[in-house]
Amino acid sequence: MPSVFVVYEKKAGARFDRHYCTTAHMDLIREVCGPHGLEGVSCHLALEEQSPFEAIMEVRYRDVDGLKTVLANPESRRIFADIARFTDILPRIGRMT
Repeated sequence: MPSVFVVYEKKAGARFDRHYCTTAHMDLIREVCGPHGLEGVSCHLALEEQSPFEAIMEVRYRDVDGLKTVLANPESRRIFADIARFTDILPRIGRMT
């Protein structure tokens, strides 16, 4: 099952709205990616102040074809544009199988 991991590293003075990320942003991911084989999305928030990360998100797909479809879909731009609503941290994104 292919996954996309999105990592938000902690930055001094950076803005990160945990509530928006775990509600509205995740809902948008479900809306845009759901029709293309989305199996699930989870967001893991840092529990400790000294953690090097604010959050790590995992977006899981049924198969590679679904992931490729989402990445090629112009609607996916809405997800990336929405990031600015909850953080000014530039996310690191990796695809894994």
